[in-house]
Amino acid sequence: MKPLNLDNKPCSPISSNCVIWQGPDIPCIKLCTGDTVSDVVAKLATELCTVLDILNVTNYDLSCFNLTACGPNDFQALIQFLIEQICATETQVTIISDPATSPVNTTKSDPLITVAPCFVINGITVMTVSQYAQAIGTRVCDLVTQIAALNSQITSLDIRVTALEAAPVPTFTLPNIPVQECDLSATITAPGSYAMDAVLEALINDTTYGFCALRATTGMPSEILAAVQSQCINDSDISLVFGTPFSTAYAGSWIPVVTVDTLADAINNIWISLCDVYQYVSTIAVTVSDTSTIDLTVSSGPSYAISAKITDTGWVDLDGFTYYGVGVTKPQCRRIGNQIHFRGTVFVPLENPSSPGDVVSLSSTSAYNSVGGCTTWSGAGGCTIDANGAIQFNNGGSVIPSSVTAANLDSIYSLGWIVATRGIDIDATYGTSLSAAMNVNVTATNGLTVALVHDIEITTARGSGVQGNSPLRLITSNVRSGEYLPNYIGTGTDIHNAPSNANFPLLSDTFNLTWPFSCDAGDENEVGGFAFKLDGLIGYLSPCNSETGFSTVCP
Repeated sequence: MKPLNLDNKPCSPISSNCVIWQGPDIPCIKLCTGDTVSDVVAKLATELCTVLDILNVTNYDLSCFNLTACGPNDFQALIQFLIEQICATETQVTIISDPATSPVNTTKSDPLITVAPCFVINGITVMTVSQYAQAIGTRVCDLVTQIAALNSQITSLDIRVTALEAAPVPTFTLPNIPVQECDLSATITAPGSYAMDAVLEALINDTTYGFCALRATTGMPSEILAAVQSQCINDSDISLVFGTPFSTAYAGSWIPVVTVDTLADAINNIWISLCDVYQYVSTIAVTVSDTSTIDLTVSSGPSYAISAKITDTGWVDLDGFTYYGVGVTKPQCRRIGNQIHFRGTVFVPLENPSSPGDVVSLSSTSAYNSVGGCTTWSGAGGCTIDANGAIQFNNGGSVIPSSVTAANLDSIYSLGWIVATRGIDIDATYGTSLSAAMNVNVTATNGLTVALVHDIEITTARGSGVQGNSPLRLITSNVRSGEYLPNYIGTGTDIHNAPSNANFPLLSDTFNLTWPFSCDAGDENEVGGFAFKLDGLIGYLSPCNSETGFSTVCP
């Protein structure tokens, strides 16, 4: 450290670090004997700064004194101000008896006391003795005045009560009420005027017209509210008439569901919904669509009664029997629902022996009896014999007319093996018949076919069979022209009996009549003129057709 008076003559420059403090220790500033003068000066300066900071009046907050003039400007003034404030508190307390008045001072000669709750004003719980006495006196004076007024009123009331007690008991007559709109009971009917109590009794208790009867009919309020809140048509549901939400279609009159809470609201929306349905339904034209099995009809409005009946075509002649003459009933079919029923007699067409290739017209049911031949005729409008030996009527096409159905049967249906017959006039006096076992079928394509005995004498696994071996041959005629007719009931007939163990003659008796022509009724080419019945044959339409009422998808 360079001394400041280094160049000040005649002084000799000495460093303060070289001067030693020889005074006593001063603990409050941590000054010790032996410290350099530099340390002594520095510690003293530090303490001086601290004291000056403490004495600075601006470091103290005097806002709690609510000063209106300037506060103390130095430490001495601050100490004097605090002393004055302490003295003031020793001799005086300021309270507020009423916010609208100026502060009131109290002194030791008029101390503060805690007041009763009824004298607390604006939260001030203390008063001076003089204030408290004055408040009590004021309150007592008010009470005296009030008591005097009350005594006067009591006297007046006593006079009035005495007068009322002395007066006679009054009588009252209830006024009549006009009843104009509706009957309230069996005796209180409109129009009329009746006593109030009678009207009230009828309104409440009459079992037919009264409120209780009405409540029993309409339900309790909670039940009505539950019914109101059960509205099932929402704001977003679509109007049948307009095709938009109800809240849009009937904006202004439709009450949103969330606000429907009264019976009137519910009835409002019910009427709107009902009218919407009515207007929509009134524009609907009811039509029906028949199916292949059901015939639907509908009456005219407004009842629109729909009736249904099973489709029934009635009996219709089969196709492919043009060789039937006028007056001879053709075999027929009839559609009832999805069933095809067949009936009638089928005659296998007979070729004319005197005009080969021509058919003998079936002019009557006995027209074939006198024809001397049994060749099966094949030709347009009649029969075709296929390669397997089956006779196909209508030349293999459908025998069911399109007026009955254009659809096919769902399978093959058969009468099974039946016996067909052919009447024969032997001469002008006698007649007989031939017989043949036939298997009659209606095919899945609506064709009518006849199989002969030889068809079951050939198995499907073999190309040929042992012809003539079927027991059905016993009922299938095989006659030769010029040979005698057997007598199956003759006394010598041995069909079921043998005269000896070595002799098994089929027949021993015959008529004295011969066959006029030859015929093997087991051959499909020799059954012309044979007839059989279709009665009882039923086929079913396939569900896999495009007719209305059927599925177009087959399983």
